[in-house]
Amino acid sequence: MKKILITILSLMSIVSSNVFADTVCEDLSDKDQLFINDLCEQNNISENDSDICSENFIVKAKRATEGKAFIYNSSMKSPEADLYASSYYGYPISVKVDCTKEGLSITGLAISGISVRHIPESIAELEHIRELIFYDIDLVELPPAIAKLNKLEKLSLRNNHIPIIPSFLADMPNLKYVDFYINDIYSVDLDNLTKLLQHVDYINLGNNDLSGKTRAEIRDLVSELDKVTDRKIKAVITK
Repeated sequence: MKKILITILSLMSIVSSNVFADTVCEDLSDKDQLFINDLCEQNNISENDSDICSENFIVKAKRATEGKAFIYNSSMKSPEADLYASSYYGYPISVKVDCTKEGLSITGLAISGISVRHIPESIAELEHIRELIFYDIDLVELPPAIAKLNKLEKLSLRNNHIPIIPSFLADMPNLKYVDFYINDIYSVDLDNLTKLLQHVDYINLGNNDLSGKTRAEIRDLVSELDKVTDRKIKAVITK
């Protein structure tokens, strides 16, 4: 049995090491590069704001070795371990990049502290992205194109001006974490929220414009869902 297990593990190692054997993971994939170009051009972000908006920025970044992901931001002196840290420490744009069959692909994106009123429709092409952080960027709405990000698990929209919870988030089954802390949400569609909480484990609606009645209704909804599911939903709805 032990020999069989060792053989299986050896085969898995061989397969894993050859998954991207024919892929050159030195350049960003064309689709991902298109999004970066659109993001920078549509929001007038120059390389002085973030060198991710400079030509061929990925050349300056670490090479992805042995299939390991890395974080790249506008300062390579001490790249942060995760996107949350990178965004809160003042890097305007940070990306998490990993090796895929298309080449280097963006699996995480954080934008913080700069005005970004337009999220390009080409964000729909980031098919490998799992984490999005838009922190304090004057965002007033999310483009429906985000609904096409089938692998997205975390969405953080802190310190923006979004007035409603987009209904399409309820149709993204892999989404587990949603953060709307400090926005302009004034009402909540409880039917849509019920659908959203079928797969979301954490939602933060704190510091929004919700009435006391709406907050109470959300608490009751979460309490009822906790009774009929195996999950414990964390909902933050403080003022």
